Amino acid sequence: MNPAWKEYLSDLNAILTLDHRVIFNGQQISNQANWITPVSQLAVLRVSGEDANTFLQGQSTCNLNELNDQNSSFGAFCNVKGRVISTFLILKAQQDWLLLLPTELLPSIQKRLQLYILRAKVKLTDCSDTYCILGLNAVLPHELSLALPEKHLATLMQPSIIVRLGEHAPRYLLIAERDKAQQHWSGLIQQGFIPQSSTEWDLLDIQAGIPWLRANTSEEYIPQMLNLDQLGGISFNKGCYTGQEIVARTHYLGKAKRAMFTATANLNTAPPLNGAIIDTANGQGVGTVVATHLKGNCCTLQMVLATEAEDFNALILQDQPDVHLKRT
Repeated sequence: MNPAWKEYLSDLNAILTLDHRVIFNGQQISNQANWITPVSQLAVLRVSGEDANTFLQGQSTCNLNELNDQNSSFGAFCNVKGRVISTFLILKAQQDWLLLLPTELLPSIQKRLQLYILRAKVKLTDCSDTYCILGLNAVLPHELSLALPEKHLATLMQPSIIVRLGEHAPRYLLIAERDKAQQHWSGLIQQGFIPQSSTEWDLLDIQAGIPWLRANTSEEYIPQMLNLDQLGGISFNKGCYTGQEIVARTHYLGKAKRAMFTATANLNTAPPLNGAIIDTANGQGVGTVVATHLKGNCCTLQMVLATEAEDFNALILQDQPDVHLKRT
């Protein structure tokens, strides 16, 4: 995170946690309120150079040839076994590509991609200190000085970058350099947006079915298990990329036996990521935890489950067997 941006947030009494979240203590905001948050859990990797498009096309699940500076796409980088190393949101900025990745995975992703560059004219740049990412949850009618995209995953450059997420309950990612980010923040506060902790953005991503992996969930799932195909993040006609054979075989043979689901549970502590989910009907493990959000004693969970595990009333967490899950 940009040091000056971090200092700015600190002056607003925000706390930066070790897992790259920004917390505003004491904020209790209604779901029916416009709010703004630093999306510090994501960072930007810039891919530039004459061969950037060809290089990324051979490494990612999505089809870059379908993108321009007016739209964006979810996608993933996979290992040779088709397991997702990281998901991302990719957008085009003039001749370069910007990838929004989990902050904790960006260094390892950059290192892995560097191994495949060889003689290609490609440059990878960690822009964590260059760009700040803001999240706008705009549920109420509003008039802003910013122009906003009108469709899901549509992108505007003005010169800050704005990406819309969602059709009916829109929210927006705003990507800007530090000085501009501070101007946007103060301007939006003046227009009625309320500061909110970035963990609330995690919750909205979980509810929207957007999978963001962490270090201990990386390389555990093929893209279809994360419902990335449903998000438009897999192209099955773009040609080869790392892990493509496994991903394509799963698609054409119809053998995706696991998928991502969302549930809630009454918990005081969140279960560990990758924690097992057990079917009490047979005592067998049927899935694992991908992401969590804890608020009070309500925990929202994003899970990858065996598709035949349809009776959520029979599912429990391995480390908290007295708690049953409720599908949302």
